[in-house]
Amino acid sequence: MSNTSSGESTMPTASQSKISESPLFRELRESVAKETVAFTFACGGTIPIVSSPLDTAEDVDGDKLRATECLPIDLRWDPNDESVLSSETKLTFPLEPNTEKNLDRLIKDTVPATFGLGGEHVYDESYRKATKLDPTRFSSTFNPYELGIIDAIAQTLLPSLRHSKQTRSVKAELYKLNLYSGPSGKFKTHVDTPRSPAQFGSLVVCLPVEHRGGALEVRHKGKTVTFDWSNSEGDDKGPSIGWAAFYSDCEHEVLEVTHGHRLTLTYNLFCVRGNGQLGGNYPWLDPTHLPLYKTIRSLVQEHDGWRDGGYLGYNCSHVYPHTSKTNLNFLAPDNLKGADMLMYEIFRSLGLKVSFRPVVTDLRYYDPETGEDAAPVVGLKLEWTTWRFPRDNVEEEYDKWTGKVYSNRRRYYWRSDSESESEPEPTREPGYIRFEDVHWLNNFGHKEPQISWVAHGNEPAGVTTYSCCAIIAEIPSRGSQETGNKTVQSP
Repeated sequence: MSNTSSGESTMPTASQSKISESPLFRELRESVAKETVAFTFACGGTIPIVSSPLDTAEDVDGDKLRATECLPIDLRWDPNDESVLSSETKLTFPLEPNTEKNLDRLIKDTVPATFGLGGEHVYDESYRKATKLDPTRFSSTFNPYELGIIDAIAQTLLPSLRHSKQTRSVKAELYKLNLYSGPSGKFKTHVDTPRSPAQFGSLVVCLPVEHRGGALEVRHKGKTVTFDWSNSEGDDKGPSIGWAAFYSDCEHEVLEVTHGHRLTLTYNLFCVRGNGQLGGNYPWLDPTHLPLYKTIRSLVQEHDGWRDGGYLGYNCSHVYPHTSKTNLNFLAPDNLKGADMLMYEIFRSLGLKVSFRPVVTDLRYYDPETGEDAAPVVGLKLEWTTWRFPRDNVEEEYDKWTGKVYSNRRRYYWRSDSESESEPEPTREPGYIRFEDVHWLNNFGHKEPQISWVAHGNEPAGVTTYSCCAIIAEIPSRGSQETGNKTVQSP
């Protein structure tokens, strides 16, 4: 293992591989190294609207988890003219024939939208052309909590609290109703101003009104994520809610609306106490809207580099008790956080088999095959292991723990002259992965005690080795058709 100029260890990666030399792989490693937490600066998705009662997603045991569809949404507002009937100030989405005509009334009742500049509110249509309603003038039946949007934001965008048994969650505060109308509605590149120390981001929810253009672009450190919710009567897709959440310090822009009306609800997002276990269980978090999705997809799709298949490895950046046997043990992927959850969701969305493995960085024993200290190794199971062997040696326990098992006879450090010099062929357990065959995207993360045993020398001594929790995605060979969003923790 080599050292960087800063003194930090650099994670080895698979050698003699076309993937290791790929510009995409180098780009991905650099992105993960520089932005382990920060690259998850935006997330979003779409939720279909149905007229029937809500269905709910089920977990593997058949338990109901959360709503997977949205009921029609009612919007009411206060008109500028007090003589206007209440029946004229209501819209139901998707727009219904009996209230669709009220859209013109809503447009008339909104007021020009300003933006902050130098501590003042400025109206300039060359920079922002839009109208708005303040939350004191309207109400809506849409609830982002009911659909799990807020839970997804909390688990995706918020960093973990180190050494805490709780994770932070999110409070969403309705801020504005915004209307961008064609042919020239827009909001040029800007950054939101937080309204309190607890505010960390914004949530934009797009209601199903016919329009073209008006895509939301969110940018951070050279990466751009685009959310395009445009729709028309000719689209095959049914009515849906589009949503996007992002950090306040990200540049973002509403591109020009060319036709129709882009109607959105905007929420300020604040950090509060809470919890969530959503990894792999939230259908409306769309991984294709995550900043690293395109790079990872392009890398996985490189035909020549993965001709014989291979592995991508990512060391979790947050703290999990992944070797604990208590009730606080690591429930992968349920309680993944931040960048870890997003990497898992991207791998899973690409149809890759994903496993959670311990990676031991230093076994502290002499490897007779190489003549050097043992290299880092990928284990089979995350649980803390105790090696007990009154007469056997570390090699045999090592082979069992990694899944490289010799079947013909037991192995010893010392062989008698009558023993054969040749080694038997090893039997590979399902899930055996060599450390050096993995293309690692980042350096080692948080370490937990993983293996303990008694070392015998001139005097016996207790030894404990430490492991990092890694997410390993298997890329099938180009001749293989095996895919299927599989997730395993151990064979």
